Amino acid sequence: MQRVAFGGPWYGSKVDTRLCLSLLQFVTLGPRFGLVPEEVVIGDGMLDLTRNELMVKALRSGCDWFLSADADCSFIGQIPELGVTLRQFDIPEVALVGAPVRCGLNDRWNVTFEGGFDTTLERPLLAGKVKQIGFGLVAFRLAWYREHWPKLDSLHVPFFQTKVMQDGSGGFKSLSEDYNHCAVVRAVGGHVVCDPRIVVKHHVVRAGHPLAVNE
Repeated sequence: MQRVAFGGPWYGSKVDTRLCLSLLQFVTLGPRFGLVPEEVVIGDGMLDLTRNELMVKALRSGCDWFLSADADCSFIGQIPELGVTLRQFDIPEVALVGAPVRCGLNDRWNVTFEGGFDTTLERPLLAGKVKQIGFGLVAFRLAWYREHWPKLDSLHVPFFQTKVMQDGSGGFKSLSEDYNHCAVVRAVGGHVVCDPRIVVKHHVVRAGHPLAVNE
């Protein structure tokens, strides 16, 4: 059995109803598939800071995994797939396992493979290592983090931090906290895994937002 802390950054304390249903399924059905929900951790505020606070809470919970779901994502009906994934990737080299999520215009996905920073236009078909994955639904293997981020006081080195870079034309660009986190993980030998067996819906419910057409 895998002991799991569940939660996420739930922006403005507004959570899509479908995420609530996902959580209900996870709590009620998880034990049938080897997932024991032991802790619920949620946060609100600046994204980088909130993700850091949630990770510290998850590490202190003593759980095996921290399953983080963003407020606008859901995974209804995916509990068996989650059970298979967390058992399969409970190995020392794996730091985190994320699900592919359609996250941008032109049907792009939140996954980047070796050789570039552009997200892929195609949904990945096979589970395996990737360069980076954006966070929508991601499971952090806490044993890896306890080894590589052992300091958990108020001055801990941040797990998640947006990185500002020059863009080559005199301006600046940013690498989001999730992609930058994957880069740090890989730099110290951890594996970032994408598992397309987990199907995640990205619900953009803000009126007028270009992605609302996917609803």
